[in-house]
Amino acid sequence: MLLSISMTVPLIYAWQTHSEDLWGFLYSFLITLTTGFFLSRAKPASMNLQIKESNFVVVLCWILFCVFSSLPYMFCGVFNFTDAMFESMSGFTTTGSSVLVNIELTSKTILLWRGLTQWMGGMGIVVLSLAILPFLGSHGYNLYKAETTGLSADKLMPRLQTTAKILWFVYVALSLVFILSLRMAGMNLFDSTLHTFAGISTGGFSPKAMGIAAYQSSAIDWIVTLMMFLGGINFFLHYRLVFFKDTSSLIRDRELLGYCLIIFVFASGMTWDLWQKGIHPIADSIRISVFSVINHVTTTGFTHQDYLSWPKFSQSILLACFLVGGCTGSTAGGPKVMRLIVLFKAAALELKRVLHPSAVVKLRVGNTPIKDEIVTQVWGFFAWYAIVLGISALALTALGMDITSSVSAALSCVGNVGPGFGTVGPYANYFLVPEAGKWILFFAMLAGRLELYTLLVLFTPNFWRK
Repeated sequence: MLLSISMTVPLIYAWQTHSEDLWGFLYSFLITLTTGFFLSRAKPASMNLQIKESNFVVVLCWILFCVFSSLPYMFCGVFNFTDAMFESMSGFTTTGSSVLVNIELTSKTILLWRGLTQWMGGMGIVVLSLAILPFLGSHGYNLYKAETTGLSADKLMPRLQTTAKILWFVYVALSLVFILSLRMAGMNLFDSTLHTFAGISTGGFSPKAMGIAAYQSSAIDWIVTLMMFLGGINFFLHYRLVFFKDTSSLIRDRELLGYCLIIFVFASGMTWDLWQKGIHPIADSIRISVFSVINHVTTTGFTHQDYLSWPKFSQSILLACFLVGGCTGSTAGGPKVMRLIVLFKAAALELKRVLHPSAVVKLRVGNTPIKDEIVTQVWGFFAWYAIVLGISALALTALGMDITSSVSAALSCVGNVGPGFGTVGPYANYFLVPEAGKWILFFAMLAGRLELYTLLVLFTPNFWRK
């Protein structure tokens, strides 16, 4: 029902612009609303939602969101079922991998819906919270944890509903600020809105085939860079800064420090490479490098430069960015910076134990000790990340795709990045991926968005036992 309400935005736009898509969105709205209404009439035998049920509900909600959000694409004659599901999953998981050909010839109503799915997906966790948790009471926390399978599921406030409202307030406020900023920088209102939807959600869908490069504006580049950078930061830190002026939280946060350090190191290396090789002057090299690194570290994936023509060192840096991700509690995908910090500290600790087998050493991030089960979870996460990547890439090559395209497509979709290399590069898309390959990447995007465990646990025999 909440999803059907969001369909009224493009529905009203289609009505005002006399678009032929009006009936497609009207049918989609009525079907989604009616289905939601009858589902809401069902009375469960028990409201006691345990971990198993929570995981299943979360996965089912994401898939159903994609099913119903694909209806406008099909009713308006844009996609078949497979492509509509792929585009919907890419939107809601803020991946930005697209199968849409001739973007600028596509109706603005469809582009608006496409951008809106990303904006809603960016705060998908709290959408689910606001929709379902009030009916579940204390048991709703299991549902919350099933969505936030990172290193912590910090509620921020005693009531989850309050947490959700606070995060939505920050999210909406930042969106309005950047819509206005882009408008002042020279974009029209429609483009400003859609690029803000894609930037703050770290999604990457653009109404232009050339992406941000279509505007040839340094001011727009820097505004979008800042927007992506903020989208990759833990939204709890935004809340503390806005409401409590708590700058000390920013200074003490080791994940934020690591996030900034990674961006600085990667951007510096790329700037040097592009400038030394004579690809761009120094000022342009700095702007393009900072944009490109943040674009990929935060898994936004805007089209900006044809990096396939860049020197190999710069391409390698971008590939490394695919493996980073934003901060925990941000709209960004990927493994997340905190996991990388724990991983490297744990690896360094193992080297120390080799030299001093009898030493009792504890892993710490800053002054905070990290429990052994957290370290085990991080090792397990990266092991499963490698397994999912490997299986996805092998399956794509079995369908006839070349190795570069297969590996980068798998890496991009599991990391929710968007563009890759080869035939899925920055100025290409996923339209030519075989139909079976699109379904493989569909579940790869979902696994990446739910940070693997929530989805993968459904495939274990123990999950289905009483």
